[in-house]
Order: sequence, then C-alpha cells, then structure tokens
Amino acid sequence: MNVSMMDRLRLAWREIRLRAISKLPGEGDSLMTGVSSVISQRNPPPSRQVEDLLRAYSRLPWLRSVVGKIGHATATVPWLLYYETAAPGVALSAKTAAMQKSSQRRRKKMIRAKQYSGELVEVVDHPVLDLLENFNPMMAGLAGRKLTQHHLDLVGEGFWVKERDGVGVVTGLWPIPPFWVRSTPTPNRPVFEIDHSTWQDTIPASEVVWFMDLDPHTPYQRGTGTACALGDELETDEYAAKHSKMEFYNRGIPETLVTAEGMDEGETRRLETDWKQKNRGLFKSLQVYFMNRKIDVKQLGQSFKSLQLIQLREFERNMVIQVFGVPPEVLGIIEKSNRATIDAADYLFSKWVLVPRLELQRAVMQEHLVKEFDERLILDYESPIAEDEERKQKYAQIAPWALKVDEWRIRQGEDPLPDGEGQVHMVPQNLVPTRSLAGAPPAQAPAATPGAPQASAGDAPALPSGPRLVYDQDALEDIEEQLERMA
Repeated sequence: MNVSMMDRLRLAWREIRLRAISKLPGEGDSLMTGVSSVISQRNPPPSRQVEDLLRAYSRLPWLRSVVGKIGHATATVPWLLYYETAAPGVALSAKTAAMQKSSQRRRKKMIRAKQYSGELVEVVDHPVLDLLENFNPMMAGLAGRKLTQHHLDLVGEGFWVKERDGVGVVTGLWPIPPFWVRSTPTPNRPVFEIDHSTWQDTIPASEVVWFMDLDPHTPYQRGTGTACALGDELETDEYAAKHSKMEFYNRGIPETLVTAEGMDEGETRRLETDWKQKNRGLFKSLQVYFMNRKIDVKQLGQSFKSLQLIQLREFERNMVIQVFGVPPEVLGIIEKSNRATIDAADYLFSKWVLVPRLELQRAVMQEHLVKEFDERLILDYESPIAEDEERKQKYAQIAPWALKVDEWRIRQGEDPLPDGEGQVHMVPQNLVPTRSLAGAPPAQAPAATPGAPQASAGDAPALPSGPRLVYDQDALEDIEEQLERMA
C-alpha cells in the first residue's frame, strides 16, 4: 500500500505528541490545577485608574483625538459572513476550521480559493450581520462597535451582554463599561458580577462577549489598554493646560509690583492714579515716565516662553500619538510632512493600527458570538488597507483580458452595460470580444520563413529521465496548517 507524504506527516506528528505525553506522566493534571488556582485569584475589582481613563476621553483633547479616530475607523469597516456549502450532517472540514482561526492574509487567500471552487458562499442576510448593524434599540451598530474599541484602547477590556428572545436566540447586544464588571469568571464561579448604581447581578459567562487586551504581567486577570501606559504623560499635559488657563484667569499674584521710598498711603494712591493715566492704553505703551523719587519696579509674572509650556505640550502630544502608533498626518499634523508621507500615512494607519484591532474583534466574535448560530459560518471584514485595491488594479493592468468589460466599468465608477453587453472579455488578439476565455481562438503559430530549415519530430528535446516531483496543492496547504499549529 502506498503511503502519501501527508499521511507520513500525520503519523510522525502523532508519534511526537504521544512521546511528549509519555514523558510527562501526571503533569497535565498538576498544570491545569496550577492554572486554575491562578485564575481563581482574578477577582479584584477594576482599579480606580479604569474609571479615570474612561472619563479622560471627554476631558483630554489629544487622547480623545487619537482614540476617537481609531474607534471611528474600525467601526466603519464593513463585516462579511461566509458559509461552507457542505451537505447537512457532514462534519466541519479542517480547512473551514482553519479559516475561522487563521491570520488575515491566509484567511482571505483560503476564502478566495473556496469561493472559486464553490465550496464557500457569501451570506448577505443573516442575524449575525443584523446584530453588528443594530446592537439594540438604543444603540446602532456603528456606535456600539466604536464604543467597544474605545474601551479596548483606553482600559484594555470590552463587554457585550447578550439579549435573547423566548427561544434563546441572541437578538441584541448591550455594551457596558468595564468598571461596571466587578469580577470575571473563574473555574469555581463561571459568572460575571455586575455592580453599578442600583444594578447588582451575576451573569453567566456564556451570556457575555468579553474582549480583552492581555496584560503581560497578569495575563489571567484583567486587561490593560494603551492609554494605561500614558498615565503620567496625560496628567502632565492636563496640568500644563490648567496652568495656562490660570495664567489668564487669576493666580492671585500681580504682574508688576511698584514701590517707592518715603511715600505715605495718600501719595501712593496718587502715584497709582498718575501711573495708570500716563501708561495705560495702546498708544502709551512706549512712553517714558519720569519720577523724582526712587522707584523700584519688579516683574512677578511668568511667561509661557520661560516655562516652555508650548514645547512641553507638543512633546506630550507626540508621545500620545506615537504610543498609539497613529501617523501624525492622520490627525492633521502636517508641519513636517510631504506628499509621500501623507500618502504613506493611510497605509501605515490601516495596516498597523486598524488591522490588529479588527483581528482581535473578529477572533472574539467568531468564537463567542458567530458559533452560536452555526459553526460553519466564517466571519471576516473588508480590508481597510488601500494598497490592496492598488495591487488589484496593478494586476488587472498586467492581464486586462482577465476581467470583463462590466468589471472594468465598475472599477471606473460607471454602471454595467445594459442587456449583458458588458459580460464579455477583451482578449489580446486585436481585442476581439468573447463571452468565455475558453472560447477564444488559439494563437496561430508564426509562418515559416522561406528557405529556413524545418523542424522535425526527431528534433524535439528529450524529456529528462528519472523520478519527477509532483506537488499536490491541497497537501501543501495541509502541511502549512500543521506547521502553523506546531509553531
């Protein structure tokens, strides 16, 4: 019996796992016991910093600018849903399970291949999509997704409480602030404890979708947001702004102090009146004031220049946007920018800021929301990276005959031609229209030059002898999946 390379790999991997388990007798139970004991201790309430950071969003301008920009950009990305077209009762294929857990690039590649083969179809009308577009009667989907991303960026956690109908189907999602969650589930108590104002309740873990940005120091406790790392910088910028405000309002200290020797109270009042009459006003700012007494003038006020408040606030602004990874051009800061950096800013913002956040949301929703409806559903989103469309356009220009006329018109913003006239390809042979690339006439061989030697059947190059390697695309993809799981 012939054994394929894929079968050999499976057998080898199974043997490796069996040997690894045999070398660790009884350690699996002790490992889970230890992890469970650590998780059981994750019941401390959220810190005071959590509530302060959520309030800071409406109080600190640069924090709101950055977090608001990220939240709105992620919330406006359209979500997509796909369904495996296997027969009812057939087990979920390994490739579909891999697509549900794969990275963005590999998942989209596999989805395209499955769609082309007819094994996967896009779902345009489904309760999951309805939920993402309309969370509940008081909150639209855009607002709910934006709010959730704000919670993640500020404090590292987001919570959706599921609302069900009489038959147990999820019909609504209610985002709640993280500081309302008093404690999170443990192995001994798998519930969320809610404590806010008059609402005190316990909610089963299955009824809450929990988004979390793990804290490397305490990965089995509460999450941590990007803004948590900016506590001192945010406070410094806030205090600098308040100091500037008090400079204009009232600090209780006069700007200038004038004293004169040997003057009683009456003479001091007359000097004050005369000083104001001769020096106050726009056109008296450069006048000279003469006195017959020894006068001492002291400047008590501080200038913004001496305190370097402008440089300080600019430094703190740059620190905030750099920690979040947002290019300054996205926020309208273009003092040191040019056309190239402005064009690159959108690509950097989409790839390194939006995609990681969307992947986190997608992974959590796939596991804790989508699977409630059907395990064959695959959740995805339209790529926010503009370069993807530019790359498609470049590939289309390399092989323009691969697209139909209507597809080219849609790319140009035009409507398809009526009566299906645009459902044709323009093949390279003088751009002759054809409805199928398979029906295009074959390329003609070049005519023989008179007098040139004619090639005979015996002149054909001989095929190399010996064994040849045959690559199976499905086997290669399976190998890649196994290697990813091993990594």
